[in-house]
Order: sequence, then structure tokens, then C-alpha cells
Amino acid sequence: MTVTRLKKLLAETRLEAQVSPRGAEAKVVTVPAKRELVRFAQGRGMSERRALKLVGMSPSVLRYERRDDGNGELRERIVAMAHRHRAPRLPDDSPAAAPGGLEGEPEAGQAVVPSGEPDGARAQEEEGRAL
Repeated sequence: MTVTRLKKLLAETRLEAQVSPRGAEAKVVTVPAKRELVRFAQGRGMSERRALKLVGMSPSVLRYERRDDGNGELRERIVAMAHRHRAPRLPDDSPAAAPGGLEGEPEAGQAVVPSGEPDGARAQEEEGRAL
């Protein structure tokens, strides 16, 4: 190898060490953070291809731009409806809000029988339909 080639290789290795997410305190995970790191590396003289490889990102992800889907108004209406029709919240002093819940609640594994029906009436009715 020639001296100029070795110097260039050494300079690129040092630049990688400066830009490398492995040398950072926290791991770069989010796509916007990776994009920013690639642009930072390019600003320091690293090629796009090399910066993408270093970060572990594809060129298509780097160039992706989110497009408007045209549902902004619908999204706003749905959010407004959700705020208008919130589920009622139990007061903090209510027995149901207590850690044990309401007395007489079925424990795990117990069957829940609707009031007004004998215990086996629904099961017998279901068996009759199956036959």
C-alpha cells in the first residue's frame, strides 16, 4: 500500500471512531437520531454509503419523507369524539376502586352467572343448541 492510501485509511478510521454510535454513551436507536448521525458524518467528510453502513441503515430509510394521508380532519373528529364520550371514572373512595374490588366479586377461575338464571340453565341451553 502506498503512504497516501494508508494516510487516507487512518483518517477514515479516526473519523469513524468520532462518528460511531458504538463510542457514544447511549445507543442510537430511533430513525431520526440515525438520520442525524448520518448527516453529521457526511458533514465531516464521510461518504453517505459508509455512514449508512456505520449506523446500520438503508438509503431508502434515510431518504423517506412522510406524506400526508389526507385524514387529518377525520383524525381530529375522532379524537374530539373520544374526549366527549369518555368512560365514567369511579371516585377514588368507591369500593370498586379499592385494591380488593367489590365484595362478592368472583375469584379467578369462578364462573360468572347472570342474575335471574339458575347455575346450569345456560349450559343446558347451549348443549341443546349443539345437538
